[in-house]
Amino acid sequence: MDTKWYQSDPERLESFEELVFKLCFDSDVSECKWFGAPAARVTDKIFIALCQNDIVVKVGSERAGEMTEDGSSHLFDPSEKGRPMKEWVHVDADPDGWLEIAEEAKAFVGSRIEE
Repeated sequence: MDTKWYQSDPERLESFEELVFKLCFDSDVSECKWFGAPAARVTDKIFIALCQNDIVVKVGSERAGEMTEDGSSHLFDPSEKGRPMKEWVHVDADPDGWLEIAEEAKAFVGSRIEE
């Protein structure tokens, strides 16, 4: 692969930054990097990142299966070697639809954090 797996166009990066800004109204959410990619975490657990102009989100294996079955996403495989991350999906959506998906991922990851 000639470019890094997370590289995105400036317009999509700006859309992602706007999304993270909205998500950060929740005091448990902060921006971060994930393997060099722009990302966000709830408490200390990453739930969303920008990858090749789309978002990748952690939604759990059951929900990931549903999302791949309906064709709205595919399992995230950063190595591109046929070893996808079972709880992460690469979402093929317009930035206008990112907030709803991001909120779902934030809720999923947030529910798994031990207090």
